[in-house]
Amino acid sequence: MRVCLRPTAPEDVPTLADIWIDAAFGESGAPPGLPEPIYLAHEIATGSAFVAEVDRQAVGFGAVLTRGEVSNLAELFVRRRAQSGGVGAALLEALLARAAPSRFTIASSDPRAVALYARHGMVPRWPYYYLTVEADRLRLPGADVAVAEASWDDPAWTAWDRDCAGRPRPEDHRYLREACAGVPLWFRRGTETVGYGCVQLPRSDQAAEAATIGPLGARDPDVAVACTMAAVRWAARHRRVLKLALPGAHAALASLLEAGFRIVDADTFMSTSPPAFVDPLCYIPIGAEFF
Repeated sequence: MRVCLRPTAPEDVPTLADIWIDAAFGESGAPPGLPEPIYLAHEIATGSAFVAEVDRQAVGFGAVLTRGEVSNLAELFVRRRAQSGGVGAALLEALLARAAPSRFTIASSDPRAVALYARHGMVPRWPYYYLTVEADRLRLPGADVAVAEASWDDPAWTAWDRDCAGRPRPEDHRYLREACAGVPLWFRRGTETVGYGCVQLPRSDQAAEAATIGPLGARDPDVAVACTMAAVRWAARHRRVLKLALPGAHAALASLLEAGFRIVDADTFMSTSPPAFVDPLCYIPIGAEFF
């Protein structure tokens, strides 16, 4: 088939969402309560994104987000009827031409996706888990870390995120603040700041009952566990359901499972080189869409 690529535009968002639902869920369609993909407009506005067309019909799309010297292949979806026909490869070639040499992606469980990214130099590094829990089912240990609300205008919070996430990303901070109603947080022991984080409290009808924890970071695995559990405790006071996504190597994984979280899905983190820009033991990403 002949694949034509064009840059995405804001008016493409409904089509992109439809392609994503078809690729992810097939004929069963979107499950009840699936949140709207509000992140797609942000990716179009702050990254490089393309739509793939066959016979003038949109059959796939992809987006790469470059922050500092690191690029995240954030999206690559193809309608099921058009898969295995070269659409994904054409999109990936165009996207990687716009990417930094250091690049990564969160690959789905589809072996074809892992193979495609591996052929383009991204190697599987660790599993990437999605966790959720109902707040009233939590079994939390005692706390030795205090939580204080921060400010989006605080350069110290921005510096912590740059250090823990490995790249500057003011555009993503605006997204967290404006689209996700994110609350920036500090974690402290006494007068010492030991970590930073954010809890997203979206206001839309579909997401109003859920809080997403992330980003969150510390500089020591044991401290990362304490900060993570403190964020969980804080978020449980604000929402009925809690969600987060984290590297399988994260120091808090066992503690989260013991507290009542369950793993609901798993992907694979892949990158061009061992990701020195981030410590998977100590960092929790923004969520399912952005690392």
